[in-house]
Amino acid sequence: MIPVNYWFSGPALSAGVAFITSLITLGLAWYSAASNAHGVALKAEAEKRNAVIQRLVGYYISSHDGISPEIMAGIALPPTDWLDQQLANLHQNWRMKDYNAKP
Repeated sequence: MIPVNYWFSGPALSAGVAFITSLITLGLAWYSAASNAHGVALKAEAEKRNAVIQRLVGYYISSHDGISPEIMAGIALPPTDWLDQQLANLHQNWRMKDYNAKP
């Protein structure tokens, strides 16, 4: 059995501080890795959605007459209702009204 007075000695306190520091460091490393993984997943989803939108814009331009110069220049999108209907047809689980609401 370890005597009680040992727990308050310099070596024991040093070991305790080192242990707590390593736990904190490990926790921060795990949190950082988890945050990065979440960020990568969000970026991948945003890229996927942007690709779908770009395909739909191309389809809109090829299937409609009188396209606005803004849509042709890529600075505006087709009507949200039309995009949402196309997203539903593609069985996407998100809509432009939701996509536009995200910062």
